[in-house]
Amino acid sequence: MKNDARFCVLAIVMSVGAMAHAQPAMEKPDYVVGDKWQYAWSDGDGQTGRRAWEIVEISPEGRLLIKYGSGKTDTFDGAMNFIPDASDPRPERTLKLVAYPLKVGDEWTFKREFAGPNSAETITGKFVAYEPVTVPAGTYNCYRNEASSSQTNKQNKLNRKWIRWYCPEVKGYAKMILETQTYTPYNPASNTTKVETFELTKFTAGK
Repeated sequence: MKNDARFCVLAIVMSVGAMAHAQPAMEKPDYVVGDKWQYAWSDGDGQTGRRAWEIVEISPEGRLLIKYGSGKTDTFDGAMNFIPDASDPRPERTLKLVAYPLKVGDEWTFKREFAGPNSAETITGKFVAYEPVTVPAGTYNCYRNEASSSQTNKQNKLNRKWIRWYCPEVKGYAKMILETQTYTPYNPASNTTKVETFELTKFTAGK
């Protein structure tokens, strides 16, 4: 009986190890102009809507110009990390939430620089699982990333938490949950917490 129990334990350990080893690393997507993501959006206050992102230009340096459904555009780096100031695209100014290739267990801490000396932000993240996720567009095997940031200046503190499911089939995330907390020491009554959810409804690959 003891030998049977030991065999069962060994089999389970070997099975878990094989599953972990079988998980492929997600390489950086080969983005092209025309790649488009459409999401169903909701927040904790009962508001719902649609959101869309489309790559409309790729610079020689590999930066991506993204157009939203509203027509507004923003610049992102080659890994789809937001660049707040397109005139200063240095990595230390970028909101770094992902770096490829993606592997379960990868984690990082990143301190983002600002133009002014009175602001600071620290970002931490980790890929915690490789798992299926179901959204309106379908079911995909994805890498779940959990990241958080704390941004401070003289007047406010902004805390954010992201959970994103990055999926090779859709060149990005199929689902995102974003929690934003705003804290104002001088006016506690204005403190807010907002939770937004984005679920992919359609991915269209560019040509």
